[in-house]
Amino acid sequence: MSANADKKNEEKKSFDTKLSAFFVKTRFIFLGIIGALFAVAIIAGIVLTVKDKSTKAGLTEVDAITTELAAARTDLKDDALTAKEDELFEKAKAVAEKNKNNITTSRAYMLMAEIQYARKNWNDAKTAWIAAAEANPKAYTAAYCYYNVGVCAEEMKDYDEAVKYLTLTTQAENFPLKPRALFSLGRIEEQRNNFEQAAKNYEELAASYPSDAWTTLAKTRLITLSVEGKTN
Repeated sequence: MSANADKKNEEKKSFDTKLSAFFVKTRFIFLGIIGALFAVAIIAGIVLTVKDKSTKAGLTEVDAITTELAAARTDLKDDALTAKEDELFEKAKAVAEKNKNNITTSRAYMLMAEIQYARKNWNDAKTAWIAAAEANPKAYTAAYCYYNVGVCAEEMKDYDEAVKYLTLTTQAENFPLKPRALFSLGRIEEQRNNFEQAAKNYEELAASYPSDAWTTLAKTRLITLSVEGKTN
């Protein structure tokens, strides 16, 4: 093998190593946006004109719990923070249980899910996010909840469920994270050695969002899969 060929192989290995590291990092980026999602939900709750007095009261309760949680995470640590989170979790659970399926119920379950996710209680977080989505399925937050269900399922190495819920997010109208969800689906299928399906996810991403940053990565994966003989 020529020196030039050796150099090219080393460059390819280096690129693949960096790309793999990128996959691991980007897998978790959205989870840092959860706090921002709650901020949006709070604003939505405040500006929404709600005629039902009980719904108004419920939203006020959830907003108060959310504010307490934010303050606790700023001011408390260790056991004191854990105890406060436990208290707020129970408050949110009480709100969810006494309200019918509506925006209040959904917001309360989302808050419960966020607390469990922060503790890496993947299954409990997943269950709460599913409940949040089902409580208000027509809300824009439902797709975000299902996305997080997919992330939790992947953490648990339940790839079938991860694919199921990430696929749900790709079917939601105007879901801004659809490109990321499609890329995640492709990445998971690669992990399962379902290379043809991975390619289909990447191709759908490239066709639907030609200018998206995730499409650039998807095209790189398509080339790599082809070069490595993993796809036709």
